[in-house]
Amino acid sequence: MITLSRLVKSWLPSLAALCMLIALFVGGAQNGAGSLFSPPWDKLAHVVFFFSLTLFMVSGFRLSVVTTTAAAILIGVLDELHQIWLPRRFPGLDDWMADVVGVALAIGLIYYRKFHQKLDEF
Repeated sequence: MITLSRLVKSWLPSLAALCMLIALFVGGAQNGAGSLFSPPWDKLAHVVFFFSLTLFMVSGFRLSVVTTTAAAILIGVLDELHQIWLPRRFPGLDDWMADVVGVALAIGLIYYRKFHQKLDEF
């Protein structure tokens, strides 16, 4: 029998990551999606979205941190390239950099927690 702990640690983060990707590419293609957040709050939205996506990917898909980092950054690139074909949407290096900052903060948190867990073991 699947315990609730296993469900929470594996399936829910995976499902959350997949839903976020659908929201990014399908929801982001809808009319008005580019105006959900006004500057400078749009950059914060990028950081928070990619921070969350990275954490969900690491915990849900059980990929290595390096693989997850590369995948999350590639997703950011694909999102910006996707905007080339969308009306009233424009790709931007500044948006992609905000994505990278979100990924970096998530990876930093992961390493911070791992470091402090090792200290607690002594």
